[in-house]
Amino acid sequence: MALVGRKAIAAHPNDVEAALTAYEVALFPRTEPFYAEAHDMLNLMIGDNAPSGFLDLFTAADQAE
Repeated sequence: MALVGRKAIAAHPNDVEAALTAYEVALFPRTEPFYAEAHDMLNLMIGDNAPSGFLDLFTAADQAE
């Protein structure tokens, strides 16, 4: 990620806002899969089916062993 930031600064050396925007545009698609996993976990813990969905996750892991 540091390389993406350096490239954004090099492309916009006198415009911090433009460099930050370029960095974010490159960064957000790369983090989307992690966001999706975090959202799924959050839904298990506090969603409509909580805590049953969260407990089912552990039960399934125990049965897989």
